[in-house]
Amino acid sequence: MKKSATICLAITMILAISNLASAVTATGTAYVATVNGSSAYSINNGGDQLFYDVQPDTDYNWYNPDGSMVLYTYEKAGVYDEPRDGMKTFAATNVAYGATIGSLNLSFQYAKSTTIDSSGYPYGNYPSINVHITDGNGNYAIWSATSGGTGFTTADVTGREGWAELTLDMSGFADSSVYGKVNESTDTSVLLNGNLNATSVQWSDIKDWTIAGFYTEQYAPTGDWGAWGQNLWGDISEAGDIIPENQYGISLIWGDTVGSMYGDYDNSYVGASVERDYGKKVKMIDTFAVDVDGTAYDITFAADPIPEPATLALLGLGGLLLRKRKA
Repeated sequence: MKKSATICLAITMILAISNLASAVTATGTAYVATVNGSSAYSINNGGDQLFYDVQPDTDYNWYNPDGSMVLYTYEKAGVYDEPRDGMKTFAATNVAYGATIGSLNLSFQYAKSTTIDSSGYPYGNYPSINVHITDGNGNYAIWSATSGGTGFTTADVTGREGWAELTLDMSGFADSSVYGKVNESTDTSVLLNGNLNATSVQWSDIKDWTIAGFYTEQYAPTGDWGAWGQNLWGDISEAGDIIPENQYGISLIWGDTVGSMYGDYDNSYVGASVERDYGKKVKMIDTFAVDVDGTAYDITFAADPIPEPATLALLGLGGLLLRKRKA
């Protein structure tokens, strides 16, 4: 082979490798917002790191899709049929919209519970992982990866004392295995025993559902979703929609249902006898990455702007016009 041909071949191979690398590496954003309260988080290191504050109770409440208030009972504290309140911070990304849940692989690093933050609260490992999915026929569900026997792998991070990395490779789950739980689903055919809040499903039941976004069957906060974040909840899919409107389908969340709703963090609401150590923890994560069908996204965090009241009114009007047009 001539020298010039060899050089051309080498250049072609370099360009091919370069194009391949650019095709499989991308960036994405996880927008962060707190509902039912003020911004209970901070974003550090140029958007690479997210710190979740303690998520206390507030004067805001959660509501069912029919507008009735959500009630809960906590027998340990002698609380029965009380309005459900409490803050919750979401960090959600749209990079996997439209992909099957069975094609995902995500990871992030987190501060382990051996560390104490500056306010004296212990770090509580990793936040909850929710994946919002649809079957494409107007049914929606939230798959809670952190509930049930999900196949995480965790390992200490070399050279980073007190930190570990969590990896969740959904593409490696066995069809017959039970992983996570499905909550607030509009399709009871994927549920066992009809218990929406404590039901594990076989992976084969949902692995081909695609990543969607927030939808109306979820408990809505005071003021509805649109009052709390401009990007994450600007368009909420209605049950029965074939094409989901909201695309923020992967959420890393902390607060509300994992302990904070049982009383203020100083125990002033239900008394100091209530065990709330889990709800008092804070969390810090970074190096968030999501692999979707071979494309690796490095995710940075950004605050989701809260719409001004006038903007909310316009968004509401736009939503009404959209509904009428769709009808």
